[in-house]
Amino acid sequence: MRVFLGIVGVFLGLVIVTVLSTSWLVVYVHQKEEGWRLMVPAPVFLADIALRIGGAQAQQVDLPPEALEFLPMLRPIVDELAKAPDFEMVHVEEPGLSVSIRKVGQSFDVSVIDEDQTVHVTVPMAALQAAARAAGDGYLRIGELAGAFDGVSHTRLVDVRQPDQDVSVWVW
Repeated sequence: MRVFLGIVGVFLGLVIVTVLSTSWLVVYVHQKEEGWRLMVPAPVFLADIALRIGGAQAQQVDLPPEALEFLPMLRPIVDELAKAPDFEMVHVEEPGLSVSIRKVGQSFDVSVIDEDQTVHVTVPMAALQAAARAAGDGYLRIGELAGAFDGVSHTRLVDVRQPDQDVSVWVW
């Protein structure tokens, strides 16, 4: 009996260590008019498992033909972006609209603010580099891209603020 309890204890300990040491994807939705909130946490490694179960169609996405000519340039550009100091690539200001695309630290940030909503998207440089490696032969290998977020933590990937609802996606 002691051996069985010891094995169960070791197994539970390994599960706890795995769960606490992995990155988590957290989706948060706040519906303001109705007053409800929804938070859905999931370990990032589940994406890899889901992709393996989903078969070949879930594991790759065809790239548009016009993107194929730029694939050879993608890796060097992303690698140089990762080394570059912080800078703003695009900034557009118009009445009621502001758009900014920046490299900040080891992230690529896009912000769009208009009269009705605010959208912020942050893509970790590791994910961009994984996307550059995962792109080849006319398709994007999703499994390689999903794995890039496993080492990312405490990053807001998406934040959308609208008058009637807010949506955020974090990696913890």
